[in-house]
Amino acid sequence: MKGMLKKMSTELRFDRWRPRFFVLEGQQLLRYHKKAHSLTSKGVKSLSITAGALVWLTAQGRHFCVRDEFGVTWQLKAPDTNTARLWMTAINAIISALYSELHETPADDFWQARGAEPLHAFYRTSAAASAAAAAAAAAAAAPQWIRTYPAADAPRTGEAVFPGEVVEVEQRLTAADGAVYLRAADERGWLVLRADKASSGA
Repeated sequence: MKGMLKKMSTELRFDRWRPRFFVLEGQQLLRYHKKAHSLTSKGVKSLSITAGALVWLTAQGRHFCVRDEFGVTWQLKAPDTNTARLWMTAINAIISALYSELHETPADDFWQARGAEPLHAFYRTSAAASAAAAAAAAAAAAPQWIRTYPAADAPRTGEAVFPGEVVEVEQRLTAADGAVYLRAADERGWLVLRADKASSGA
Protein backbone atom coordinates (compact mmCIF):
# COMPACT_ATOMS: atom_id res chain seq x y z
CA MET A 1 0.00 0.00 0.00
CA LYS A 2 1.27 3.48 -0.80
CA GLY A 3 0.06 7.05 -0.95
CA MET A 4 0.30 10.61 0.31
CA LEU A 5 -0.31 11.35 3.98
CA LYS A 6 0.57 14.21 6.28
CA LYS A 7 2.92 13.57 9.19
CA MET A 8 3.21 15.77 12.24
CA SER A 9 6.73 17.15 12.48
CA THR A 10 8.63 17.35 15.75
CA GLU A 11 9.82 20.83 14.80
CA LEU A 12 8.08 23.71 16.56
CA ARG A 13 6.54 25.57 13.63
CA PHE A 14 3.18 27.17 12.92
CA ASP A 15 2.06 24.34 10.62
CA ARG A 16 3.59 21.08 11.81
CA TRP A 17 1.74 18.83 9.33
CA ARG A 18 4.07 17.96 6.44
CA PRO A 19 2.91 16.10 3.28
CA ARG A 20 4.97 12.96 2.73
CA PHE A 21 4.78 9.84 0.57
CA PHE A 22 4.35 6.59 2.52
CA VAL A 23 4.81 2.96 1.52
CA LEU A 24 3.74 -0.05 3.60
CA GLU A 25 6.15 -2.76 2.54
CA GLY A 26 6.74 -6.02 4.37
CA GLN A 27 7.08 -5.15 8.04
CA GLN A 28 8.09 -1.54 7.43
CA LEU A 29 6.15 1.70 7.11
CA LEU A 30 8.46 3.82 4.97
CA ARG A 31 8.32 7.61 4.79
CA TYR A 32 9.76 9.19 1.67
CA HIS A 33 9.96 12.75 0.41
CA LYS A 34 6.70 14.57 -0.27
CA LYS A 35 6.64 13.65 -3.97
CA ALA A 36 5.64 10.15 -5.05
CA HIS A 37 8.36 9.92 -7.70
CA SER A 38 11.11 10.78 -5.20
CA LEU A 39 11.57 7.17 -4.10
CA THR A 40 15.25 7.47 -3.26
CA SER A 41 17.18 6.36 -0.20
CA LYS A 42 17.96 9.94 0.75
CA GLY A 43 15.94 11.09 3.74
CA VAL A 44 13.95 7.86 4.01
CA LYS A 45 12.71 6.99 7.49
CA SER A 46 10.99 3.81 8.59
CA LEU A 47 8.83 2.49 11.40
CA SER A 48 8.93 -1.24 12.12
CA ILE A 49 5.57 -3.03 12.20
CA THR A 50 5.91 -5.93 14.63
CA ALA A 51 3.54 -7.99 16.77
CA GLY A 52 3.93 -5.39 19.51
CA ALA A 53 3.01 -2.39 17.34
CA LEU A 54 -0.23 -0.44 17.77
CA VAL A 55 -2.38 1.72 15.49
CA TRP A 56 -5.40 3.77 16.51
CA LEU A 57 -7.78 6.41 15.19
CA THR A 58 -8.11 9.71 17.03
CA ALA A 59 -11.28 11.71 17.64
CA GLN A 60 -10.49 13.81 14.55
CA GLY A 61 -11.51 10.94 12.27
CA ARG A 62 -8.85 11.09 9.55
CA HIS A 63 -5.99 11.49 12.01
CA PHE A 64 -4.41 8.22 13.20
CA CYS A 65 -1.29 7.14 15.06
CA VAL A 66 1.14 4.26 14.59
CA ARG A 67 3.45 3.24 17.44
CA ASP A 68 6.20 0.64 17.28
CA GLU A 69 7.04 -1.75 20.11
CA PHE A 70 9.64 0.68 21.48
CA GLY A 71 7.18 3.55 21.84
CA VAL A 72 8.15 5.58 18.77
CA THR A 73 4.92 7.13 17.48
CA TRP A 74 4.06 8.66 14.12
CA GLN A 75 1.04 10.94 14.02
CA LEU A 76 -0.48 10.80 10.54
CA LYS A 77 -3.35 12.52 8.76
CA ALA A 78 -5.13 11.04 5.74
CA PRO A 79 -7.13 13.01 3.14
CA ASP A 80 -10.36 11.54 4.55
CA THR A 81 -11.63 9.09 7.16
CA ASN A 82 -12.04 6.22 4.69
CA THR A 83 -8.39 6.48 3.60
CA ALA A 84 -7.29 6.49 7.24
CA ARG A 85 -9.30 3.31 7.83
CA LEU A 86 -7.71 1.60 4.83
CA TRP A 87 -4.21 2.35 6.13
CA MET A 88 -5.12 1.20 9.64
CA THR A 89 -6.67 -2.03 8.38
CA ALA A 90 -3.59 -2.83 6.28
CA ILE A 91 -1.22 -2.17 9.20
CA ASN A 92 -3.35 -4.18 11.62
CA ALA A 93 -3.41 -7.12 9.20
CA ILE A 94 0.40 -7.26 9.44
CA ILE A 95 0.31 -7.01 13.24
CA SER A 96 -2.30 -9.79 13.43
CA ALA A 97 -0.32 -12.13 11.17
CA LEU A 98 2.87 -11.61 13.18
CA TYR A 99 1.05 -12.04 16.50
CA SER A 100 -0.56 -15.28 15.30
CA GLU A 101 2.88 -16.68 14.49
CA LEU A 102 3.90 -16.17 18.12
CA HIS A 103 0.68 -17.29 19.82
CA GLU A 104 -1.47 -20.33 19.16
CA THR A 105 -5.07 -19.45 18.30
CA PRO A 106 -7.63 -21.66 20.08
CA ALA A 107 -10.01 -23.64 17.88
CA ASP A 108 -13.72 -22.77 17.80
CA ASP A 109 -14.77 -25.81 19.86
CA PHE A 110 -12.40 -24.63 22.59
CA TRP A 111 -14.74 -21.69 23.25
CA GLN A 112 -17.92 -23.74 22.85
CA ALA A 113 -16.73 -25.95 25.68
CA ARG A 114 -16.29 -22.84 27.84
CA GLY A 115 -19.80 -21.54 27.67
CA ALA A 116 -20.18 -19.96 24.24
CA GLU A 117 -23.87 -20.14 23.33
CA PRO A 118 -25.66 -19.95 19.97
CA LEU A 119 -27.14 -16.56 19.19
CA HIS A 120 -28.80 -15.04 16.13
CA ALA A 121 -28.81 -11.27 16.48
CA PHE A 122 -27.67 -8.05 14.88
CA TYR A 123 -25.11 -5.87 16.63
CA ARG A 124 -25.22 -2.17 15.81
CA THR A 125 -21.99 -0.32 16.52
CA SER A 126 -23.51 3.10 17.10
CA ALA A 127 -26.83 4.80 17.64
CA ALA A 128 -27.79 8.45 17.20
CA ALA A 129 -30.95 10.50 17.51
CA SER A 130 -30.66 11.94 14.00
CA ALA A 131 -28.91 11.32 10.70
CA ALA A 132 -26.73 14.39 11.25
CA ALA A 133 -25.67 13.16 14.68
CA ALA A 134 -24.94 9.71 13.26
CA ALA A 135 -22.76 11.21 10.54
CA ALA A 136 -20.83 13.26 13.08
CA ALA A 137 -20.34 10.24 15.31
CA ALA A 138 -19.18 8.10 12.39
CA ALA A 139 -16.57 10.68 11.44
CA ALA A 140 -15.18 11.04 14.95
CA ALA A 141 -15.52 7.67 16.69
CA ALA A 142 -12.80 5.05 16.64
CA PRO A 143 -13.33 1.68 14.93
CA GLN A 144 -13.97 -1.52 16.85
CA TRP A 145 -11.35 -4.02 15.79
CA ILE A 146 -12.34 -7.63 15.18
CA ARG A 147 -10.26 -10.15 17.14
CA THR A 148 -9.28 -13.69 16.28
CA TYR A 149 -10.83 -15.14 19.45
CA PRO A 150 -12.83 -13.84 22.45
CA ALA A 151 -10.16 -12.42 24.74
CA ALA A 152 -8.96 -8.91 25.53
CA ASP A 153 -5.39 -9.74 24.47
CA ALA A 154 -6.38 -11.65 21.32
CA PRO A 155 -4.68 -10.43 18.13
CA ARG A 156 -6.66 -8.29 15.72
CA THR A 157 -7.62 -9.85 12.40
CA GLY A 158 -6.86 -6.66 10.48
CA GLU A 159 -10.56 -5.96 9.91
CA ALA A 160 -12.78 -3.60 11.88
CA VAL A 161 -16.40 -2.60 12.37
CA PHE A 162 -16.88 1.12 12.00
CA PRO A 163 -19.54 3.37 13.56
CA GLY A 164 -22.96 2.88 12.01
CA GLU A 165 -22.34 -0.67 10.77
CA VAL A 166 -24.64 -3.57 11.63
CA VAL A 167 -23.08 -7.01 12.06
CA GLU A 168 -24.94 -10.32 12.13
CA VAL A 169 -23.70 -12.49 15.01
CA GLU A 170 -24.11 -16.20 15.69
CA GLN A 171 -22.46 -16.85 19.04
CA ARG A 172 -22.07 -15.13 22.41
CA LEU A 173 -19.58 -15.77 25.18
CA THR A 174 -19.40 -14.12 28.61
CA ALA A 175 -15.84 -14.03 29.94
CA ALA A 176 -14.83 -14.42 33.58
CA ASP A 177 -14.34 -10.65 33.89
CA GLY A 178 -17.90 -10.03 32.69
CA ALA A 179 -16.99 -8.91 29.18
CA VAL A 180 -19.39 -10.19 26.51
CA TYR A 181 -17.99 -11.28 23.14
CA LEU A 182 -19.97 -11.76 19.93
CA ARG A 183 -18.86 -13.95 17.04
CA ALA A 184 -19.59 -12.56 13.58
CA ALA A 185 -21.74 -14.85 11.44
CA ASP A 186 -19.49 -14.27 8.41
CA GLU A 187 -16.57 -15.91 10.28
CA ARG A 188 -14.53 -12.70 10.45
CA GLY A 189 -13.88 -13.14 14.17
CA TRP A 190 -15.07 -11.81 17.54
CA LEU A 191 -16.27 -8.41 18.77
CA VAL A 192 -16.60 -7.27 22.36
CA LEU A 193 -20.07 -5.98 23.24
CA ARG A 194 -19.69 -2.40 24.39
CA ALA A 195 -21.89 -1.15 27.21
CA ASP A 196 -22.84 2.02 25.31
CA LYS A 197 -23.82 0.20 22.12
CA ALA A 198 -26.98 -1.61 21.10
CA SER A 199 -27.66 -5.22 20.16
CA SER A 200 -31.05 -6.33 18.89
CA GLY A 201 -32.29 -9.87 18.39
CA ALA A 202 -33.60 -11.22 15.12
